[in-house]
Amino acid sequence: NATGWGLLKPFLETTKEDIERMAAVQFTGAILFYQAMLRSMRDGGCLIQISSATASIMLEDHAAYMGTKAATDHVIRCIANEFGHRGIRANSIAPGFTPTPMTAKASKNRAILDTFAKEYPLGRVGTSDDIAKAAVWLASDDCFMTGQVLQVNGGVTLRRNPTNAEIVTAVKAARETAKQEQGA
Repeated sequence: NATGWGLLKPFLETTKEDIERMAAVQFTGAILFYQAMLRSMRDGGCLIQISSATASIMLEDHAAYMGTKAATDHVIRCIANEFGHRGIRANSIAPGFTPTPMTAKASKNRAILDTFAKEYPLGRVGTSDDIAKAAVWLASDDCFMTGQVLQVNGGVTLRRNPTNAEIVTAVKAARETAKQEQGA
């Protein structure tokens, strides 16, 4: 299950409607999906939730997003505990910043990618392929794991996400450099 809607809004400006929409997409929808899946599953199999590194580390102005991702991680733990006796495994994958349709605008900006990559011990942001390979392993019979959050994020959870100010500064600097190069 992969749901995503990134609400970038300061905590005190987040409205009840924002929270309800975020919860409907990323929490309530996930629970209803898992209930339907579990009712149709025979013994064995696995459920994989795409979570977020932000369930563990800070990203400014994302409280509602971070809260719903953390909540679904705990739902996965409950499912793993309740349905493990049937051989059903349930795990989450927690990527960091990853170029996807949800992050398309930011992903096209090299300055933003570089600002995030500086915080990743592996020196780059993840790719959809990184996440897919982890999901294939989690779904395989070789995986003896359940109720866990697999951090597939280049180690960003060892550090931090960049601040909004750092991102804005990097974008402004990149624009200024581009202007200077055009004028040269």
